[in-house]
Amino acid sequence: MDDISPIFLSILIIGLGLWVFYGLLISDIPIILTNGVSFTLNGIMLFLYYTTKK
Repeated sequence: MDDISPIFLSILIIGLGLWVFYGLLISDIPIILTNGVSFTLNGIMLFLYYTTKK
């Protein structure tokens, strides 16, 4: 888990969340879906980073 930077993941998640919000504003399904999936997966990675940290 030392290879994963929680700061980088947090910034990435914020950016993906903003893209999802933008996709919702313009009602663009591909933007919402792709960034929503990425947001979820990176959120899981960040959650696992903090829950499995020794």
